[in-house]
Amino acid sequence: MRKMRTKIGAMIASAMLAVAMMAMPAGAATAYTGVAGGEFTFDKYLVMKEDAGVPATTFEFTIVAGEAGTNYYAGNDATRVEGEPRIGSAAFRADQTTYTTAQDGDSITIPAGHKYAVTPVTVNFTDVTFKEPGVYKYVITETTNTAAGITSDSTPKSLFVCVVDNNGTLQIGDTNTSPYVFNQADTKVTGFINSYLTHNLELAKQVAGNQASKDEYFEFTLTLHDALPSTTYSVDLTNAEATTTVNSINTTTHTNAAKFTTNADGEAEVKYWLQHGQSIAIKGLTDGVKYTVSENANTLTAEGYTATITATADVTDIDTTKTAFTATDESSGIRSDSSILFVNTKNGVIPTGVLLSVAPWVIAGVVIIGGIVFFALRSRQKYEDE
Repeated sequence: MRKMRTKIGAMIASAMLAVAMMAMPAGAATAYTGVAGGEFTFDKYLVMKEDAGVPATTFEFTIVAGEAGTNYYAGNDATRVEGEPRIGSAAFRADQTTYTTAQDGDSITIPAGHKYAVTPVTVNFTDVTFKEPGVYKYVITETTNTAAGITSDSTPKSLFVCVVDNNGTLQIGDTNTSPYVFNQADTKVTGFINSYLTHNLELAKQVAGNQASKDEYFEFTLTLHDALPSTTYSVDLTNAEATTTVNSINTTTHTNAAKFTTNADGEAEVKYWLQHGQSIAIKGLTDGVKYTVSENANTLTAEGYTATITATADVTDIDTTKTAFTATDESSGIRSDSSILFVNTKNGVIPTGVLLSVAPWVIAGVVIIGGIVFFALRSRQKYEDE
């Protein structure tokens, strides 16, 4: 770190020395005409699990003049600078391209099983006039993003603007001096890095008992709220069906959605239909999202099923009353990968009385048939002997 600090300090000092040497031709006085700055772009990175969708969220930034140092001036030095820079925002979209390995020029390390999206942010100095050669410091800070699941990069970054004398004319940088130097703690960086924390929610279905139907489809409703607005979640249907087939119990064909999107209020409601042994997994639910999974209780009670729900510890409330079969987390929201298993049981008593009432006739029939067979074989044997 000390070597890096020394290196950057030397770089800034060299730039200022070059500026001083070019500042004034020998034997002549120079009155500079101020030069407007240009544009500088840095990157905003958002890291997430590979199975998560890119959230629809925007990051904001502020830029202010930094304090003057030994080798640089403050960006608000009125004797040398006029005007204030403007800074843009970084908006991420659900359809944004993501990468599982760092692309060329991206100073980012990706953990295993993760990916990232990147959005450029522009700093505009066109409204700023630099009146003297020198290096000018500004500080860029990310505004805290309070959206669910988002962690902010709270470390400010320094931006140095280099202004040089080119034969009596001011210009922003030259072939030997970088126009802009962007760094954090004396280390050059390319942007801010944030993370998006998500979890998966698995929903599974089983039936049990000698009267339970294993080809019937059971209806479930997933409800989300306090999620990020206009954010798309994917659903793994590997262990289910995209389109349910018709069976003798439920003759209506249904479609299980592979994706769904929250509305502008961060809410969603979507239905799924599952048979015995099937399951789905909602991928990349934003950390802290509140959810409820409900099975259609009216159908189950009408058909004589009893319900049992087992779930991981992250599910805070389970209800298996006659009016609602639900598993929910409406307090802290989802905080880890979770699973919920709905088991419907239906047993019937075999009507043994019917069997006893016909038993004597069955026995008599067996005896008669046996006698006929016996005498037929005996007669055949006698015929063959003669």
